[in-house]
Amino acid sequence: MAFLDNSGDIMIDAILTDEGRKKITQGRFRVVKFALGDDEIDYSMYNLDTETTEEGADILKTPIFEAFEQRNANIHHGLASYGNYDLLYLPVLQLNEIAPTAARKYLKPLEAAIPDGTGGQYLSGSTFYLAANDETADKLRDYFGEESYFLRSNEKVGTKVIVESGLNTSVVQSDGTYETQHFGTRAQRTTYLVEKGLVDRHFFIYCDPRFIKQLYTPDKFAHFRNDRTGAPEVNFSTLQPSAGTSLAPSIEGYQTFITKGVDNLVYYHGTLMDRPTTDVSVLRGPRGSVIAFNFEIAPELTTTSDGTRNFKYSVYGEVDRYITNATDKYDIIDTVVSVEGTNSLSMLSLPLRIIRYAGT
Repeated sequence: MAFLDNSGDIMIDAILTDEGRKKITQGRFRVVKFALGDDEIDYSMYNLDTETTEEGADILKTPIFEAFEQRNANIHHGLASYGNYDLLYLPVLQLNEIAPTAARKYLKPLEAAIPDGTGGQYLSGSTFYLAANDETADKLRDYFGEESYFLRSNEKVGTKVIVESGLNTSVVQSDGTYETQHFGTRAQRTTYLVEKGLVDRHFFIYCDPRFIKQLYTPDKFAHFRNDRTGAPEVNFSTLQPSAGTSLAPSIEGYQTFITKGVDNLVYYHGTLMDRPTTDVSVLRGPRGSVIAFNFEIAPELTTTSDGTRNFKYSVYGEVDRYITNATDKYDIIDTVVSVEGTNSLSMLSLPLRIIRYAGT
């Protein structure tokens, strides 16, 4: 179903499935529930510095999906509905690339780009690298210079993806600093998140089972906080296997994992802090919870350069690509991992690149 705007009149364009048409002929068709989504909208196009007029706001010019018939059609980014009408702020999920052991996306400078063999440039600075084996990890470490720019398959202690849940409610003052009352005190966390039931106690994580075999998440001993000086106290302990569920994922064909969140106890402790909260947290308001995770990829994708390349690299990805220099070749598969907070209903999609060293 889709909403169409024809000369100022909003119309509903609905296409029924075979089952729907069958019930219409039987006189038994009726709508019992519906859901709304905005999969086609890129909210990064919204610019607070410009007027939100039809002429000036690019986000209002985004083409809207028309209705289409597909049995596995699903809304990936559904609009959330909350029963509490007193909510002032809604939580968001934010990728953390600054906390200890946090994975970071490497942005390759344009001048360092490696020709891709077709006359173009093969750049990748918007995705997480997941090394298929130790041989590949060693190559990437030599290139990046540190472990934080890539993940190791089946690694339970080192680099991991970290996602925070909470409020981004800080206000920038005229001198460029942030108002201290918006940095997220203990009392604000209680008022705006805990008492409103907006702390994500659990998270759904959606992965493609063709490439991801297992997900690893924190155990009960993990903690994410800062002390009164602002120094980070982050320890996700040893990651443990996360339980897969039979819940229908938001993306067709994906596997749903459910994991418990870790209380995000990074607070603004006052003006006596030696270090700002942003040394450990990317949120500038009250924080609810945080999740960290890593992956184990399908075993057939882990062969070394002297082994047999699995067909999935050529069918679903690319082979023999120059990534780090003009001599080393890699096989890659790009996929997307989605994280959803069970209380906030906020969702975040993360690009993931499985990468295997293929030789020279």
